[in-house]
Amino acid sequence: MSGTQLDSALDTMEEILVKERDLLLTGRAAETADLVKEKMSALQVFDSMLIGQSQENLAAGQRNRIEKVVSLARENSLHFSAVRNGLKSAIGRLESLTENAYVGSYRLDGERTPFPKATGGYLKKM
Repeated sequence: MSGTQLDSALDTMEEILVKERDLLLTGRAAETADLVKEKMSALQVFDSMLIGQSQENLAAGQRNRIEKVVSLARENSLHFSAVRNGLKSAIGRLESLTENAYVGSYRLDGERTPFPKATGGYLKKM
């Protein structure tokens, strides 16, 4: 493995991870799916470069760049978690919108029928 090949692989990984971070930070998480194929192929090249390598064989600058790539990947992971938690929260709020809603119908005891228990078959009052 030459140093230039590893530097090229590091450049590619950094570029993809920075793009991914920018998309996540600007609220365009769905667009990160477009980077998956590119990211996976870059990761395979990156991994193949490092298989069997010891840290002693790497230049100090390359070690620092590898640490930067790992740091970017961890940061993006945290951003993805935040997006996932935000979506779960939004879904929960949407699901709870109907909790206190009632159908325009009443039970035999005079209580209103809660929306989740509505099964249809109600007659329109004439």
